[in-house]
Amino acid sequence: MYLGSLAGPVAKVVDVRITNHTDNSTAIGPYGVGGLSPSGYKVTGLISSTNPVWKEGWYFGDWDPAGPKVTVVNPKIG
Repeated sequence: MYLGSLAGPVAKVVDVRITNHTDNSTAIGPYGVGGLSPSGYKVTGLISSTNPVWKEGWYFGDWDPAGPKVTVVNPKIG
């Protein structure tokens, strides 16, 4: 999820909730949130993924700490 186009002089709050997502393959990591650090603007809120299934391995850690809180609940590889 690239949030760089949301960042701007007016602060933004996002609320994204994804449930039962299946990812068959991915080239850059199965779960990523980015695009905020270079902008210097604020995008806060929550992005959550509940019951995701990744066909390839996954890791939790490819997100921009300057942005929204990110949670992954009950992930599975299968």
